[in-house]
Amino acid sequence: MREIGVLVLNFWAGMATPLPAADAPALVQGMALYNELACGGCHQDPGTLVPRRGPNLSNVSHRLEPEWVRDRLAGKESGRIPHSLHGATESDLDAVMVALGSLGSASPRWRVGRHSNAARGQERYRGLGCVACHPIDPTHDPSGAAESREGLVGFPNLRAKYSLVSLTEFLKAPLAVRPDGRMPDFGLDSHDAEDIAGYLWGFEGSDPGLAPQVASYPQADIQKGTRGREILRAARCANCHDGLGLSPEPDVALEPEDAEALRHGPWPCAIDYGLSDAAHLALATIVENLGEAPTPEVDALSAIREFRCLACHSRDGAGGPQGAVAALFQGNPDLGDAREELDVDYGG
Repeated sequence: MREIGVLVLNFWAGMATPLPAADAPALVQGMALYNELACGGCHQDPGTLVPRRGPNLSNVSHRLEPEWVRDRLAGKESGRIPHSLHGATESDLDAVMVALGSLGSASPRWRVGRHSNAARGQERYRGLGCVACHPIDPTHDPSGAAESREGLVGFPNLRAKYSLVSLTEFLKAPLAVRPDGRMPDFGLDSHDAEDIAGYLWGFEGSDPGLAPQVASYPQADIQKGTRGREILRAARCANCHDGLGLSPEPDVALEPEDAEALRHGPWPCAIDYGLSDAAHLALATIVENLGEAPTPEVDALSAIREFRCLACHSRDGAGGPQGAVAALFQGNPDLGDAREELDVDYGG
């Protein structure tokens, strides 16, 4: 199998996305973008292991602060999905917020711990390997801009997004909210989750019960809620998000002329991601090969990239924690030994 090489960054819509090095197979680069942009939500499945999905939005009104959610819908907060409600009016956003606030059941019975130790949370955050993907010091540099590390996944303003309790619950079971597996489940117990959440959230006290809860969403209004659900349906949100109570819209098949448009314009998608010319060419390659099963090499390289395995592991001399991160990180098994241990044919 060809060496994977060093991850590079491609920026669009304020988001840093790790891509394979330029000498990686073109299909790997195209598949990386196709998955990171969640193109398979509206178009054909490219046949990869686990395509990117948006978070489950059931009970979102108990997990995320409404002001942050509204800013995200309005395009004021960057993230790993595009701003898909282009042209939404304040009235439209009001309706969507009512619809989101009506999702799920009554307030979840989350256990609020009796003690949170942010200093210990910092130690656990670093020792567990969170720093392999995230900033070393998120309390002072949440975006990680000062580190200039390839593939770094910065944080939004976590205090503006979560309550202390809802962030703790997310850390306990991230796959329940983000089922695509990019954020792994470390099997944290309540003690570790509470302390790490306290550190990330910037909690200066010791009793989590004194931290504010998620603010209230707009009160239920049948007319607004119905209109909000229609806006979410028209934006095809259920194609990427579970928990909306909506059925996914039918796929929009990509045709050869779409690959030609990716290469030469005009941009064929309803959502403009602000991609570079190189990214357009990489996407054109995957569009031209949709429907064909990827080779074992492409499949393996894509899986390693999509799940960011090389942030923690090394393989064939590439990847693994580097520099200041390596000094904080515990463990770095080399994936080169995995082929013998797992007895699996990876095509190389």
